[in-house]
Order: sequence, then structure tokens, then C-alpha cells
Amino acid sequence: MDSGESIRRFLCKLFVLALFLYALDFAFSCTARHSTIYEVKSWTDLLSGQASAEMVYVGNSCVSSGINPAVVDSCLGTFSYNLGQPACHASRQESRYRLYKHFNGTPSLIIQGINTLTLYQPYQYWVEQFYPFFWSSLFRKTVFPTERIAIYDKWLPLSRYMGSVPRRFLYRGPFPLPQGFKPLGKDWIPGLYLKLDDFDYRLLETAVKSMTRFLDTAEADGSQVLFVLVPMYSGSQDRMSRVDEMKTYWYDLSRERGIPLLDYLDDPMCQDSTLFLDGIHLNEKGAGLWSKRLAQDIAAFDFPVLRTFHKRN
Repeated sequence: MDSGESIRRFLCKLFVLALFLYALDFAFSCTARHSTIYEVKSWTDLLSGQASAEMVYVGNSCVSSGINPAVVDSCLGTFSYNLGQPACHASRQESRYRLYKHFNGTPSLIIQGINTLTLYQPYQYWVEQFYPFFWSSLFRKTVFPTERIAIYDKWLPLSRYMGSVPRRFLYRGPFPLPQGFKPLGKDWIPGLYLKLDDFDYRLLETAVKSMTRFLDTAEADGSQVLFVLVPMYSGSQDRMSRVDEMKTYWYDLSRERGIPLLDYLDDPMCQDSTLFLDGIHLNEKGAGLWSKRLAQDIAAFDFPVLRTFHKRN
């Protein structure tokens, strides 16, 4: 057998092996999408068009665990969805919202949750949540530019599923609550509260640009936006740097863009540590109380979408 024939056979076997590995990758990804881990489940709902709502909440974990859509809807007679996600800075929020719009349509009202990490995120939280969706070309095109994912995990079959990651994707426990809400526990957890002094909060230029594009998109689509400075335990505010600078930035942006703003940082609930999990995140009790209060304050703006809901009901 000549060398040319040997090379052809080798390449043929290599091609068959590659097809087999990519088939395994596709099969496992399809299985992983059915995981009930919160982050994966929320992406599956979003990409399958099951998150459609006329009012959505966007932001990081202070939104995903702080606003219970069911409570807000019971007060306003609306149907809303929580698009918040843990450690979801503005760049990730922008890409997530673009995919939301594509698969679920354009919301009429966007509640933008804000805290010191909205325009600054010191780390990327669990990029593995994106792995099951790599087979979607639109997902790759939208998400890859804003996430630090190794080149071999992007393109080599099964590479991203090596190690202990697959076990998490096979989780099939109960999903806490519908509509994107992720309730947290009840008891105070001091870990994050004790680390607050270590964080250096500042504006990242890339995040500011992402937020600008996000707001420009909402304006072009005719979606109304409401800025909401989410509650934070007063003791945490005292320990964190640049809280006042952060507030000034958003108040200025609110005036510049003509976007209304609700500020809960000085609300009396911020004095009550029993409503918080760790000084930053509301616990289940705090989320329920704040969601009722938020609904009342949203109603006071008399947004057109609320009148539409009231007419239907």
C-alpha cells in the first residue's frame, strides 16, 4: 500500500471519528438543556420562547432573587418575567436581552435593576451555563464576543464537558418558581458581607457601552424603561466604596435620557438585616415585601402597558 492510500485511509478514519464525537456532543447538549439548574433552565426557557412577557426585569442576582414576578403580577394584574441572572453585568445583560427579543418578542416595559455591579463585574460567573447551547449559531454569534471561553471549548467536541461539569447538567431536581425568579434562603450568610471591603467598584468602559446600546435598542423598539436602584442593607452600603458615585451616575443618566428612576437604597427596609441574605441580596421574605412595594410604585407611573393589562382584565 502506497503512502498516499495510507494517508487517505487515515483521514477517512479521522473524519468518521470527528463525526462520532460531534454527534455525542450534540446528543449530550440536547440532554443538558433539560437540566433544572436555575441558570440552564432560564436559558432554555428564553431560547424556546417560553419567557414571553410584556414586562420584564433585567439585572444581576439582586434582581433574579429580589423581584418575584408572581407577587408583582398579583398586584398589577400583569404577566411579567424575570430576566435577571447571577453576576449578570451590562455586557452579558445586553447579549441575553438580544436573544430574549429574538425568541420571545419585544416587551413594552423594562424594569432595569441597578446596583454597584451593574456596570462593573470583577469575574465571569459560571460560563459553563452556556455550554448546552453552542449548537445554536445565533447563540454563539451573540454570546461569544462578551464571554471568556477557551478556544478549544468553543470548537472541539466534548472538550467543554470534561471533568466534573457533566454531573451538574444531569440535575433534574425541582425548579423553584416559574417566570425566572430564583428565591434565596432565609438565614443570614456572612461570607459575602465580610468580603465587601475587598471589592473595588468602578465603571468599566465596555459595560457602559453595552448599557448605552441596550438603552438605545429599547428606545428604538418603543419599549419604556424604568431604572430601579435595588435595596441593599445599610451596613453594606457603609462598607462599600463609591456607592454615592454610583447613585450620581444613574441619576444623571436618568435625567439625560428622560428615564424615570426609583431609589430604594435609603428605604427603611434597608435597615432591617432580617430581610437580607448576605447584606446585598434579599432573602425570600425581603423579596416578597419588596415585590409588593415595587408593584405599588410601578403602578404610580401609569405606564401605557399597565392600562392595556387593566382593559384586558
